[in-house]
Amino acid sequence: MDNIDLSNLPLEAYELIPTQMPPEGAIPNFANLESQAHIAAISIYVTLPLMLIFLVMRLYVWLYMGRSFGPDDRQ
Repeated sequence: MDNIDLSNLPLEAYELIPTQMPPEGAIPNFANLESQAHIAAISIYVTLPLMLIFLVMRLYVWLYMGRSFGPDDRQ
């Protein structure tokens, strides 16, 4: 496979060529790929409520304490 000139291949052919060989013992499963979406969903579900709590606390202090609103809250 070292003597193949890849510069003349049509773009559709690149979909059929693997970028590298899988490690020994690993069997690629392109029909049912493992999804990593649950990791993103968990991180969003944890950080979004925390962010909203801190935002509400900051807005409460700004509205009811009469302080200036800015990145460092200078008066």
